[in-house]
Order: sequence, then structure tokens, then C-alpha cells
Amino acid sequence: LGPDSYSLEHNGERLKDFDHTAGFLASKTSRIRQMMSLEETASSVPSEVWGCVGQWLSPEDFARLCHCSLSLVLRREQRRMWQYYCHLEGYAQRVDALDLGHFWTGPEVNWHRCFELNRLIKSSPHAFAYVRVGDEDLRIPAKCDDGNDTVASATQAWLFDHGWRPRSVLSRVLWQMLEPCDIPHRFRDLIVGRPGMLMRLARFFQQTSATSASVEWPIGRSPSGDWCWRMPPYTAEDAAAAEKWEDSPSVRSGPHPWGRGYGWLIELNLPDDHREEMGIPLNAAPAPRWVHVGSRLLAGKMTVGDLCSGIKEHIGAMGFDLDLDVLPSATDVWAIEEKVTSRSLLLTDLRWTQGERLILKESPISPHLGKPHNRIVLFKRDSVRAAVKPWRRHRPFMTGMESTKVQGGGCLTERSDSSSPGGDWSDSSSSPSIPRCYDLIRHNVHRPRCIEVAREDDMWTKLDTAEELRSVPERQLPHSRRLILSSNGTRQFEFHPQRADTVLAGRKDGVVAIINHEEDSTTHTLEVDSYPILGLSWLHTNPQWAVCGVSQSGTTCLVNYDERRPGHMESVRLEPFAHLSSLSVNCTDEYFMTSGFCVDLGLYDLVTGRRLNTFQGMHQNFINILRFSHRSPHLFATASFDHSCKVWDLRQPLQLARPVKLFTTESLNVMCTFSPDDKHILCSGVDSCLQQFSLASTDDGTGTKYPLPNTHCATNYRRAMYLTSGGLVATAATNESLLRICSAAHPHQHLGHVDFKGSLVSRRHFAEVSGRSMRSQASLAAGLVGRHSGQSPETEEYVQSLRCHPLDPDSLGVLLSTSDPQPESYIAMLQLGREES
Repeated sequence: LGPDSYSLEHNGERLKDFDHTAGFLASKTSRIRQMMSLEETASSVPSEVWGCVGQWLSPEDFARLCHCSLSLVLRREQRRMWQYYCHLEGYAQRVDALDLGHFWTGPEVNWHRCFELNRLIKSSPHAFAYVRVGDEDLRIPAKCDDGNDTVASATQAWLFDHGWRPRSVLSRVLWQMLEPCDIPHRFRDLIVGRPGMLMRLARFFQQTSATSASVEWPIGRSPSGDWCWRMPPYTAEDAAAAEKWEDSPSVRSGPHPWGRGYGWLIELNLPDDHREEMGIPLNAAPAPRWVHVGSRLLAGKMTVGDLCSGIKEHIGAMGFDLDLDVLPSATDVWAIEEKVTSRSLLLTDLRWTQGERLILKESPISPHLGKPHNRIVLFKRDSVRAAVKPWRRHRPFMTGMESTKVQGGGCLTERSDSSSPGGDWSDSSSSPSIPRCYDLIRHNVHRPRCIEVAREDDMWTKLDTAEELRSVPERQLPHSRRLILSSNGTRQFEFHPQRADTVLAGRKDGVVAIINHEEDSTTHTLEVDSYPILGLSWLHTNPQWAVCGVSQSGTTCLVNYDERRPGHMESVRLEPFAHLSSLSVNCTDEYFMTSGFCVDLGLYDLVTGRRLNTFQGMHQNFINILRFSHRSPHLFATASFDHSCKVWDLRQPLQLARPVKLFTTESLNVMCTFSPDDKHILCSGVDSCLQQFSLASTDDGTGTKYPLPNTHCATNYRRAMYLTSGGLVATAATNESLLRICSAAHPHQHLGHVDFKGSLVSRRHFAEVSGRSMRSQASLAAGLVGRHSGQSPETEEYVQSLRCHPLDPDSLGVLLSTSDPQPESYIAMLQLGREES
């Protein structure tokens, strides 16, 4: 292995092409195997050699290498290499497995077969399902007409058109990807990494979607020969009953066609510190226990009393006394929740979600409560979900090497496009792990040429005060950008959470559009209303569904686009919300909320399509924006014109005086957003007002302020967003054409800006001149700027909105608008760290 990790050297000669590499590997590996037994050889070939093979050879080249000799590559080595190629091509990805204790997790994946089945799809159109098998997410291909039973009924036709197919289609392909096994299996819904009910139908889409199902294997057999399962339902009769739903045999027109069904699936667990108090050794503590409570009751009609009765049947298996009563606990302390009664509905009053994790703890109670015992079992809801890893196709490291010249610094930085967009995917907004664009930015910050920067945390340590930070000269950041011409007239937009090239745009004329920003084309449109669309949000687990809201009329509806039929979209009207200004969907796609130019909030149930609650008087002035957190389906924040930002928890009754967190800001609030790890919240207001607050329970709520220049203008409304990595913040204001990039970590150093001045005006000039004759163009060649018809010299561009790309931490979209009486607006795609060619 050569001194650098990019090449192999043999007797001083560097091997670069396939013939030399294959010959070298074949000769050296054969000699090693001749000298040692196969068992010893399995661990003798250096892993660096296989790493170079994976970087240099295509899958087809590796297949030819394996056919050179049957003993050249061991089966274990072949399996690991094909696994690598599946991950490289986006056919699989590693995830955290569900905690199922010390039970069998199923047969191994035949990675060579997995690669072949996914590679063969290029010959004809296919649809894909994404399934979790152990600690791997697999892409399962199927032909577009597999499972087509549209002639059976109108219901089956609607389901098939919206991606739903029989489970047999999924099972047939999955069995080809697994090693031979006679053990039965079943599929279970997977909701943001948490298991749900047994899956009724599988979902297939032609484009990327979130992993929506997991494979469950039995843990043994009973004395009667029946298979035993880790999670309910445990018997065949209960499994058949789980197939029923509320409105059977009809379905709803929406992302949840079956409703919630019967009962709730919950996970019972014990806190680590409580195990010792109960005298249970940590290595002998009961494993998490999954329970289906209320299996004969409709989920929407279950009460807290029904839930407590169902939990009480299982507390003995968790180590508690069977005679103890069970009651819900408050969310912040271990105490009985006084605002909840036994008649409180889990759905309407407590906003329950499927697959919640309950922490049980035995606690003393006061004698005046009238309980037969002086102790009680309390349960606290822990509904935080793990971060979802997006699907992507990785590119080989060796083929993506390029040199990027840093603007102004003169240093050359070698980087690879093979690393996944997002690099380290850090979970902390204040982490020193920053995406690759930061490496280009940091070399340009008043440092001697080609001098290494020691640590990100040590940067700007000599600039202590806000005045010193503001005095740093403005720097244009290296970047590339382009206008999306098909986005003309856009008022608001959102990137798709799984599909990198898809944008949902709401236009000023009330039309919703699906835009492919890479091809600069509009694929689908639907007229929702005649007023501008302000509220947009994609669903996270249903890739073809979104929610949109209209400003003046308050129209709210679900929209769906058919990826197989360009131009075809449909909508489901919901109850309107007056004076709407924003909306947000929670991470499990079960609820969404609305806010507007009023002091009320609306809570909608995405499963039934009905409005559950209207929370009145939550602020003292208009609530301009509302945002759910990324990982908790119940935590959301509101930013108001009353100079406050509040964080709320849907698991407890909402009251004006009882927010989870209250942050006071220096101006009215235009926008708020959670950091990618939900540890911080960013509030942007007027002019230079941009503050970051910590959501830690020990924080005093004062926050930190970003050092931005002050224009002393009361109409300079600011927007700000975290980039996907969480290490950088992008911010812009309506009286400026600048997009500024700052560090999310205190002291929030200003790293530079991107100036969009002239982007739309020059495009308008070019469009007008292009429509004239060649003679007219020649006559205006000397004085083109300022002499076009109808152009006011005061026309300028400003940033009306911005969104960061969820799959690429270096990319973001900026909505540019002009300041004239008939303004133009376009989305501009911005790539940091890449200079324009």
C-alpha cells in the first residue's frame, strides 16, 4: 500500500488501471493462500486492499475478478464487497436496529442478489419499496404493474394509483434478497424509526421515499407448535382482527386511507435509576415490553382510563406489584397530571401517536387521594424519534477528486464529491463538525496565505465584542447559483424531504406547482385558490402528499401529485383557517397546525382530515409563524409580533400561561426554526435582530445575539434558517440583496455573504432585448441598462424567503423578488463552496 491512500504501489510502480490491479491482487492473494490455510487467510488479506478494490473497480469489474479463480476471494469477502456496492449505489443503507432484546434478527442478506435485482431495473420502469431488515434498510424493486388489482373494485383502483400494493409483491422480491430460510415473517409499519401496527398493504413509488416498513421474525415456537412473536398481535386470531379498520371496506382520500384502526401500540420501559431502587440488577432487568392496548376499541374513542387499565395488566411483568394503580404523569416532573381525567380522550385531549414509549415508575402518593395503597405507578411519555437518515446514492471517492481554488486566498483545497452530501451529519448545531463549504470559507477569513487553521473553536477568538465582529469587512463567499426560470411568480416554496430535485412551490395566483429544479421544469400544477399561497409543508413519510394554505381566504387542503402522470394532481379540502400565514406538519404525519394574523392556533388531524382543536389567545399579538420540531411529534414553537417566542408541548393541555419555554426577543418576530438536533431555536425579527436560544432545561432563556449590521429600518424583516448540518446559519432581510452566512456556535462569527444584486434586473433586461430585432439590439448596445421600457431606476432585488436543502448541507434555495409595483419573483439555487465556472 502506497504512502497515500489513493493508490497501490508494487516495487515502486503505481498500479492504476483494472488489468494491473486485478493481476496484482490475483498474484499476491494466491501466494498468500498457498502459504496459509483458508481459515487463517480469511483475516490475512489487509482491509486496505479491499478498500482500494472498492474504490477502483466497478461492480462489473469486481464480478470478473471473482471469476478469475474460485479461491481468489472468499465468500465472506465477496459478501462484504457486494454489501459495499449496494451501499455505494443507494440500494441499501445501515441504520440502528430496533431493540428486540437477545432474539434472532432474521436471515442474512444475499448482497450479490440484492445488487443484481436492483441493477436489472434499468431495462424497464420499476417502483420501489423501502424496508428495514435488521440493521439495514433495503430498496425492494417491483415492476410497475405488479399487484395491479384495479379491476377488483374502485377502492383497489384508488389504492393502486396511490402506491399501495399487496404484501405478496413485497415478500416475493424480499425472499430473493435473503439467504434461504423456512421461518415465516410479517411486515409492520415503520413510522420515523418506530414500529407501528401490522402492515396492510405495501407502498411502492418510482422515486425515493422514506422507509415505511420493517420485517418482523418470530422468536420461537410454543409447545403447541405455533410461532411466537416479540410484538403483538401474538396469535393468528388477533392478527386477523388487526386487519380491520374503522370504515372497512371503504377508504379515506388522503395519506392515511384506513384511519387509525383499533387500539394503540405502546412500549413499556423502566428508567435506569429506578431499576436499582426496585432491586432489579441491570443485566436482569425486564426488556422493553410492547403492548397493544384497546385492541377492541377504536383508537379515536379510547380514554385515559382505558389506557391505564391496559397498562395495569402488564405491570407485573415489569416488576411492579399487581395491586398498584396506574395514572399518567406530568411531562416535567414525576407527579400525577392534575389536568387529565380518566375520561380524557387520548386523541383529542392528549394528541396520542402510534408506537409511543412509556416510562413507568413507582411513586408515593398522598393519603387524601383515597387510593387503597400509598404508592402508585406513573407513566411518562417519551415520544422523541431518532434522526431519519435520508436515502442517497454515493459516488466513489477516487473518481470525484477535484481541486477547488479558494477565492482570494490562493490556496488549493482538494475535496471529493463522493462523500455523502452532509459530510459528517453532525447532530449538534454548535458542533465543530461543519460541512465542506466551511473549509472553503474559513481559509478566506483574514489569514496569511496557505496557513493551516488549528481548530474551528479557536477562530475569531480575538474578536470579543459585537462591535468588533461587525467591523470585519464584508466578504463574498465562493459559490455557484442559478435562477429557476420555471418558478416565476412563486410566493413560498419547500424542498422535498427525500427527493433532492423536487420543490413544492406556492404561487401568488393560488396555484400549487411541483418543480424539478435540476431540469428547471414544472411537472405538476393545481389551482387551489385565487389568493397567494403562504403555508406549505411536505409530509415526511408520505412522499407524494403535502399540505398547503392560502393567505386571505384561509383555504387549507391536502394535495397529492402522481409521479407516473405528469401534470396530474388532486386535492382534499379541509376546514379553512382564517387569516392563515403559516402551517407545519409534525414528524409522524399525524397532525399539522396553523397560525396566522390572529392570536389563535389550529390543530388538524391528518388521519381523519378534521380540525381537532382551536387554541385561542396563545399570544398577545399576531402569530406570524409556527414550526414543529424535527424529532418530537408533540413539540412546536410559535413566533409572534408580541416580542416573544414560545415552545409548546401537545402532550399536555395548552394554556396561555403554561408554555414549555418562553423567550423574549428584542423586536417583533418574523420567523423561528429549530436546529437539526432540536437543541436550539433561532428567532429572527426586524433589521439586525437575530437571536438563538437553548432548549436545555437548565438554560436561563436569555439567548445569544448574532452580530449583524443595523440599518435602523422598521420594515427590514429578517429571515434565518439553519443549514442541514446545523453548523451554519443563513440569514437575509427584505431591504437587502445579501444572504449572510454565520456560524451557529457562539459568538456567531459572520463568515461572509452572497450578493444577489442585479440577478433579476439583468434577467429582465436580457429577456426584453432578446425579444427585439437585431437592429434594435444594436442600437441599444451602448446604453442598455436604464433605457428599457417600464423599468424604474429604483427597482432592486431582495430576499423574500429562504429554505435550506434537507439533503445537501451546502445547498439552499432563495426566493428573490423585485421591489417595483408589479414585482417578479424567482427561486435561486445556491451552492456554497463551489465557484462559478
